[in-house]
Amino acid sequence: MTNSSIVTFRRTDVVSQCMEDAAKKIADHFKIRRTHIPDFCSMLLNSKRWNINNLSQKLNRWISMFGRLSGTQGLISIVENAFLACQNDNDIHNLRGIMLEALLIGTNGGSAILNDLNCGWGAKVYVNNNVIRYHCRSNPKPYSDCADRATVDLGIWNGNHGRFYECKVHPNSLRCKEIKYMDALSSKLQSHNISHEIFFVSADSLDEVKIKLLEMNADSSYKPIGYHELAGFLSA
Repeated sequence: MTNSSIVTFRRTDVVSQCMEDAAKKIADHFKIRRTHIPDFCSMLLNSKRWNINNLSQKLNRWISMFGRLSGTQGLISIVENAFLACQNDNDIHNLRGIMLEALLIGTNGGSAILNDLNCGWGAKVYVNNNVIRYHCRSNPKPYSDCADRATVDLGIWNGNHGRFYECKVHPNSLRCKEIKYMDALSSKLQSHNISHEIFFVSADSLDEVKIKLLEMNADSSYKPIGYHELAGFLSA
């Protein structure tokens, strides 16, 4: 077995073609350094209060403010079209998460990486052809919202080292199932002596992600990422 086949991925998350196209365009926008990453992340955070009834008003206000920044017109068009294609509040909620994932994909090279078999987006992870799952069998559950989990938001395997990411726009949205899944994944990788890193990504600050991970008793080796760190990943 070659190193490239030790860790493999299979995409299972299903999103609309409109959202997927928007994600790829956003990823390509952010594959080079952009000074407006903090402002983009601020929109992702603040849009928690956007809904199908106030969407046009909130979006127009954001466009007016964000448009004052240099080099944002292309991104504004992508974001505006994606939000206006939303049919309900759930679409808006899902789109915000996809946009954060798109920003992360951008920091890792843009949409082209998604064509690589060694990259998984919204995908199941297989280690030596065995799928990694977390089954919540605790009774009572450790947290009321604990549930089964079987995917990573983004995974990248270079044949020797793996990087696995969980994305939440707000750190407070991080739940037991995401932590426990990463525990299961990390444990399996360790049992096969596979080098890896686990990341938790948010549009909020690094400190807010750290606080949430501590609150959830996450493994100390897990690495928090906030908007500042996302900006730092980008090449000049």
